Amino acid sequence: MGLRESGLAPDVWVLDLTRGSLSPLTHGPASNFDPVWTPDGKRLIYVSERPVFETFSKAADGSAAEKLVLSTSNDKYPNSVSPDGTTLLFTTTISHVNGDLWTVPLQSPNEAKPFLATEFNESDGAFSPDGRWVAYQSSESGRNEIYVRSFPAGGNRFQVSTDGGFEPVWAKSGKELFYRSGRKLISVPVKLGADFVPGPPKVLFEGDFATGDETSAYDVKPDGQRFYFIQEDKKSGQRRKSISS
Repeated sequence: MGLRESGLAPDVWVLDLTRGSLSPLTHGPASNFDPVWTPDGKRLIYVSERPVFETFSKAADGSAAEKLVLSTSNDKYPNSVSPDGTTLLFTTTISHVNGDLWTVPLQSPNEAKPFLATEFNESDGAFSPDGRWVAYQSSESGRNEIYVRSFPAGGNRFQVSTDGGFEPVWAKSGKELFYRSGRKLISVPVKLGADFVPGPPKVLFEGDFATGDETSAYDVKPDGQRFYFIQEDKKSGQRRKSISS
């Protein structure tokens, strides 16, 4: 998670859910934020403002120096890493004023290319657990809705949300896709494979939780039985973790 201590730029912190300990992964002086995990849980990829929003990675245990992942003249926000750990999906403004979704092989940073680049605003891309689909939010209808496209071809497109939506997150089982709509957390049953088959959306619960910028401000445990949200303390203006079952 990204946290800001009083008077300091934000840094990336790691919360141990078993022990309840919270420790910083980055230490400024640049602003560091919007971290995403690699599938093996060994590294975090995050944004660092230097002054363009560049993309770096670092071992989750802090055992080694950070590594530059991708450097361009445009801001970049990591969204998701493919299940096989080879490809980073990120939001950028390389092609348009609005956000587009691009991919880059983590071992070949010079081979970044667009996955979905239109005049609309696309962001919050998330690889499905089988790596064959990408969920994302787009403003193409005039408001943010959740869509799913096949990967890597990007040809088949399905609209998942029906009344606005943002911040899509897949269940690790691949049987559900979650997203937010206002104060609501929505669940959509899905079937993955060569075809994508979504079911009807269902409201799970409501709450006043913080929202992310280019990455989701919540996640779900691998067993799908508990959610972790970022909640803003209205008195201090700081963000803290919130758990919902």
